[in-house]
Amino acid sequence: MAVVDRDGLVVSANDSFGALLGKPGAALTGMVAAELMELKSDARTWDAYREVLRGRQAKLSCTRRVKHPDGHVLWVQVSAAPLAAEEHGVLLSLTDISARRELQARLRHLRCTTR
Repeated sequence: MAVVDRDGLVVSANDSFGALLGKPGAALTGMVAAELMELKSDARTWDAYREVLRGRQAKLSCTRRVKHPDGHVLWVQVSAAPLAAEEHGVLLSLTDISARRELQARLRHLRCTTR
């Protein structure tokens, strides 16, 4: 998990969040969160994320493909939700769903080959 300010900058991140992106959580402080997960590559996702940052939308949930610095690609479920009003920030969480995506692809392949 990470806390992002209303400008989209990472205020703090735990090491689990950082591990998915290939860095210690503390090293992400001050970075643009949307760039870490390539949220700008999809206009609808980018617009929804900005609305969450502005406090105009209750949440965002999307799936993103993220390239780890060691070269492997993983799929993550991105969730963003505003913190309590006095906090003026957003809680961002990432969940690695790579294994689930791989299993879904295998099942689709098996379905196609058995027809």
